Amino acid sequence: MSSNRLPKKVLMDFNGKPIIRNVVDSAGLDKAVVLTSEELSDDLLVEYLKAEGVEHFRGSLNDVYGRFCGAINRYKPDWVMRICADSPLIPPLLLETMSEIERGDADIITNVFPRNFPKGHSVEIIRAKTMLDVALEQLSDSDREHVTPYFYRNADKFKIISVTQPEDMSHLDMAVDTKEDYDRLQAMSQDHIKYKPDGWEIKQC
Repeated sequence: MSSNRLPKKVLMDFNGKPIIRNVVDSAGLDKAVVLTSEELSDDLLVEYLKAEGVEHFRGSLNDVYGRFCGAINRYKPDWVMRICADSPLIPPLLLETMSEIERGDADIITNVFPRNFPKGHSVEIIRAKTMLDVALEQLSDSDREHVTPYFYRNADKFKIISVTQPEDMSHLDMAVDTKEDYDRLQAMSQDHIKYKPDGWEIKQC
């Protein structure tokens, strides 16, 4: 809720419901948990989530990695699927297809390493144990804020499954960062970009 460029954006109406509701509905997960901060500014978001019956977890505003670890310790998942809350047009087909990829002994399944999917369509499925095993003192402030850069910077130490598609769409921006983004994306729908998963390349880095 404390976004500098578009304050309170996650509760802004987007095609009939708040942005955060669009994201939660797209996820279609058995257990969707919204990870927000302990700041007073996020109290209104928590009130909305409680009214909607959506699970939430509160932690540090800037240490998002620590927030994830706290949620993992509470809910005890084997894996977490990370979706950013500024992505109201993330297609359920994308999330469903990536969740069905054979994981084996991988640490991360990702479509941002390298990225050729649009911004706002980022999906990272991370083994919970992998996150917990990282010593927090190894992480920079930026790593803690953005969660996954440490893994990609040290890709030789982790088993990463990279998902790419034939067409490079990395130049497209489907995330709501500014009022201009909000106005532009309001006119679109989730099927604006039609993915063809049968053409994706899935390989271990």
